[in-house]
Amino acid sequence: NSLLEKIKDTHTPRKKSFHLYHWTRTAAAAAAVVFVVVLGGWIFNRQNVNNEGNALVSLRLPDQSRVILAKESTLKYHKYFQSRKVLLNGKAYFDVQKGTRFQVNTRNGRVDVLGTRFTIDDRNDQLEVVCFEGKVKASFNQEEVILGPGSGIHFWENQAKEPLTIQESY
Repeated sequence: NSLLEKIKDTHTPRKKSFHLYHWTRTAAAAAAVVFVVVLGGWIFNRQNVNNEGNALVSLRLPDQSRVILAKESTLKYHKYFQSRKVLLNGKAYFDVQKGTRFQVNTRNGRVDVLGTRFTIDDRNDQLEVVCFEGKVKASFNQEEVILGPGSGIHFWENQAKEPLTIQESY
């Protein structure tokens, strides 16, 4: 009995150890799955409208704003359109429904609007914006210009700018 008691006294039960390596692998795998799901949702919910023909292409955005794309122009936006942001490459006319901020991003600048009608021409390293109704803010490099009805602006790559009127546009 004394030998059995000595063994019991010297033997302590092993505590379960926390395996950091296993936990880190599991967390990394879960993060990767979340990343793939979010990225897939973002990619597959993008709408691309390309006008490769010679005629104008008219479309309605999910907020019922109207866009007319000129030839050789592309418009991209998110299918659910909560942020009201679009990406334009080329030239387009916009008739924006009133609501939250509406933003058009181009290769050469950005235009922010609230319920208005305007055109954007973003071809050949220049940006031309003409406002027909309401107000728009045109941004090119570090410069911003607010345009009212009947006014426009033409920015060039070298940051020169020139005011425009409706008759000179589109």
